[in-house]
Amino acid sequence: MDGDLNDLLEGNMSGVLGTILAGMNGDWSGLTGPRSVNMRTTMTAALESAGFGEGTVEELAGSSVPGARRVASAATGGAVVAAAGESAHANTAQSLGRVGALVDMIGETEDLKASIDLNTRVNAEVVIALSQLIELEAVTAVNSGMAGMMDAATMAEERAFLTFGNIE
Repeated sequence: MDGDLNDLLEGNMSGVLGTILAGMNGDWSGLTGPRSVNMRTTMTAALESAGFGEGTVEELAGSSVPGARRVASAATGGAVVAAAGESAHANTAQSLGRVGALVDMIGETEDLKASIDLNTRVNAEVVIALSQLIELEAVTAVNSGMAGMMDAATMAEERAFLTFGNIE
């Protein structure tokens, strides 16, 4: 059993929206904790697989063209969601391993205190799993909200381009 629970109780983002917005400009300081290196690696891989090479997102984010900035925002948000999903998947596998070890220990408990201690450890795993789920949902919700705003901005931009005079 891992004494530090594989660092699962430490947070890894100072704020989802702030992390995404700063990440568009190459600033990933919002990623903290022991999982930040793996998350950054996953985000880089996700961006590269979508055709965003080194510096491409930052270049788009710094553009004076609103559509380019929206592309940077969408790419960064998607990469953060991918990294959060990958992290949750890996952490779930570790948690299931710990639960399996705890279940194997059930037959070895000698008294009520040992049984309660074991139950407390299982409950801690439930809290960890719930925390991972909430974190993943929060990242997904922020990205979904951003995507909705970007869609609305794109529609407004297209509408302005296609509207002639005061005709609606």
